[in-house]
Amino acid sequence: MSTRLRWRHDRLALHEHIEAALANPDRSELVATSRQRTLLRVAGRHESDHLLKLFHLRSGPHPWREAAKFHLGVAAPQREWRALGALASLGVRAPTPLGLARLQGGDALIVSSFVEGPTLHALLRADPAGRREDLAALADVVRDLHAAGWAHGDLHPGNVIAGPDGPVLIDWQRARACRPGSHRQIEDLGRLDHSLATLDVPAEARAFVLERALGSEQQGAQALRAVRARSRRIRRRHARRRAREQAVERPGGQPSSGNSRHSPSPTRS
Repeated sequence: MSTRLRWRHDRLALHEHIEAALANPDRSELVATSRQRTLLRVAGRHESDHLLKLFHLRSGPHPWREAAKFHLGVAAPQREWRALGALASLGVRAPTPLGLARLQGGDALIVSSFVEGPTLHALLRADPAGRREDLAALADVVRDLHAAGWAHGDLHPGNVIAGPDGPVLIDWQRARACRPGSHRQIEDLGRLDHSLATLDVPAEARAFVLERALGSEQQGAQALRAVRARSRRIRRRHARRRAREQAVERPGGQPSSGNSRHSPSPTRS
């Protein structure tokens, strides 16, 4: 990996620290990796650790498309960077943005504060019925986010870190500013309700989350009905996709001939 970076913001000490960590693999810890992104944890110099989110634009599966989007200012790292900056000024619980850079090869890097803690997904898998306090705190964060005029765009327990000071929302590349009560916010809550259901969170607890996130006295029953309707549509869409995936498999899990281009893709949590 080339460690020559073009930084957007002038924080020389941080830049030198990050570039040194990239040049020496022993100074960073791999958090997660995929075809699109690699996440690294780097120890801070005089503060908390940093998260390095490397977006594979030129080295990923769609290099020319991603390069064009970056040129237009709408690539995933640019969208996430703008969202993090706006949310920091609004006091929404999200990682603190520290730096945006472009690598010599064309990939991009976001540096943010590292949030210590497990994901809410992991906690709910272990105890789906006993995390009411965590769910209440999550509902409060989502309510604050929506009241600030934003929608997350990919709201599910895997994108919630149960930090030492409460839940922190991560992965903001699909976030959008929007009108409070808009369809984007309804989509947020519908996706959240569906994902909680797949983790066997009881219906009563899910209703508690939705009502608290909506602030039912202000939003009313109509918004709650819209969220539940959206959750049902998402559930039906996932069921249809699973049915299609099963239809292209032979007994034993082998894909049938002539359908390889429709092979199953992993379902996001």
